[in-house]
Amino acid sequence: MIEGTEPFVDDACAALVQWLTTRTLEGRAQWEMHPNGLISHLAGSMFAQFITHATPQGQVWRLFRVRDNNGELLRTAAPASTTDTTPLSVAVEALFLTIVWAGPQFLH
Repeated sequence: MIEGTEPFVDDACAALVQWLTTRTLEGRAQWEMHPNGLISHLAGSMFAQFITHATPQGQVWRLFRVRDNNGELLRTAAPASTTDTTPLSVAVEALFLTIVWAGPQFLH
């Protein structure tokens, strides 16, 4: 499993999330809404998942992970503050907002 903790690892994880964002925008990664999050089944047995919760301001993500048959490829928690601007946190936030704001066209 990869956790975004070091600059090189963080950049590699961010690149994976950016790839997933591109696939989402192209309509090639469809997301399903569940009571506690969002999930997208990718190639083969791979899937991406947001664990979310509702706040007065709307739905926010607490955890993002990508898994396949071999286990977790990526796992990251939501930043503790809005000043966290690592490449990974920025990429995951952009993916989440793409899905949530674009709404129905990416959700099934």
